[in-house]
Amino acid sequence: LSQDINPPDAPVILSPGGSGDTIQISDEEFEISGTASSDAVGVIVNGYRLQKYVPGKKWSYIADSKLGNVRMGENIYEIVAIDRAGNTSDTSKIMIVWKAEPLVQIEDGIRDESEYIEPGSLRVIAPTKNGSTFITSDSEVLIEGETSADTHSLSINGFTLTLYEPGKETWNYIAKEDFGNYKDGTNRFTVVARNKDGKILDVVKYLIEKR
Repeated sequence: LSQDINPPDAPVILSPGGSGDTIQISDEEFEISGTASSDAVGVIVNGYRLQKYVPGKKWSYIADSKLGNVRMGENIYEIVAIDRAGNTSDTSKIMIVWKAEPLVQIEDGIRDESEYIEPGSLRVIAPTKNGSTFITSDSEVLIEGETSADTHSLSINGFTLTLYEPGKETWNYIAKEDFGNYKDGTNRFTVVARNKDGKILDVVKYLIEKR
């Protein structure tokens, strides 16, 4: 009987940020994904029940301006889990601030360093150094780098790194298929370092070729 009246745990949001986070994104399409407790048979995002959710597996939800489920500015996504008895969990939320224009526009191989406050201060150091394409068949890659002590925030492809601490001179980012930020073929990562005033310190591009 207790199983019929006890609701499942609230879903856990893993990407593009965690539960309660506010994330700024420039892409017109992005994925929100996470996990749900073992007793959940369904996941509902803003009133829409995910059709492809498999109990015990990660859930994912595609937000796309063309579908009308993301618009300019602030977008709040409320996610709940439901069990076989129809009980719903507490709500997990994430706010996505969508800006149609990319945070930084930069052509491959070209950097107008006159626009940046500290050109050359931002670097990728692993799995290869920036400037060289990393070729791999792995489904997950840890990208590591260095930056200026003046850095207040770091973003990659419009995603602000929530675990980066202002002033820290090292950073890392996980590119993973399950996170929706990594796929077969060419993966381009634009890394942007900003100071406390929001001004760009430096920008680098990094390529991973997954085969």
